[in-house]
Amino acid sequence: MIRIGVLGDTHGNYEMAELAFRDVGKIDLILHTGDYYQDAQRIGRILGIKVEGVTGNCDFWSRGPKEKVLELGGKRIYLTHGHQYGVKKGYLNLYYRGKEMNADLIIFGHTHVASKEDMDDLILFNPGSFTYPRTGLPTYGLVLIDQGNIEVKTFQVTWNE
Repeated sequence: MIRIGVLGDTHGNYEMAELAFRDVGKIDLILHTGDYYQDAQRIGRILGIKVEGVTGNCDFWSRGPKEKVLELGGKRIYLTHGHQYGVKKGYLNLYYRGKEMNADLIIFGHTHVASKEDMDDLILFNPGSFTYPRTGLPTYGLVLIDQGNIEVKTFQVTWNE
């Protein structure tokens, strides 16, 4: 089983990643959906876990990629921030891009709202934000890939020790 931590829209609050992932067990990889791209590398150093990230609409100074496709456990994951596809108004443009990329799972951010949508044979997953959540509580995600199956989960950050 591959266990992937997912977060984004950290906006400089990279120190909280350790707190966010403490309750989900071992993580093999972290995916960061952008805003801020540099946070992804810092989080990797803090946690000692490989991190893959993309740039978002607030990453003016970053030279990182705007999108990535990763193949993990026999599944294709398309990683993007999502702003370029108008995700605050709907997911259809993002869905079409995911189809172009032959993705099984699309991971995106930008809205600061955790969501999971099943559109035909695609899963669209947004972990939300633990820095500036728009729905009240800070969130992050976990993707499990096991024997060709994909499961996504959203967690709320608990601040208690």
